Amino acid sequence: MITVAGAGGTSSDLGRAVVTSIQQYPDQLQAVVISRASLTVPEWLQQTGIEARKVNCCADDSLCAALQDFHTVG
Repeated sequence: MITVAGAGGTSSDLGRAVVTSIQQYPDQLQAVVISRASLTVPEWLQQTGIEARKVNCCADDSLCAALQDFHTVG
């Protein structure tokens, strides 16, 4: 299984399209959305069951912790 971190995945346009595309391959790909700590995870994303990791984009330790175990960042 390839785990993909999607930065900006909370947006209802491009982020949603990327997450939806990844979900079409449940045996091969798993999406995790990386979001700024100050943002609220939108309802549509909560309903997908996809994990949303909130990070402080200005803190290296926060980014490093959030990006553990990923194969790809998009």
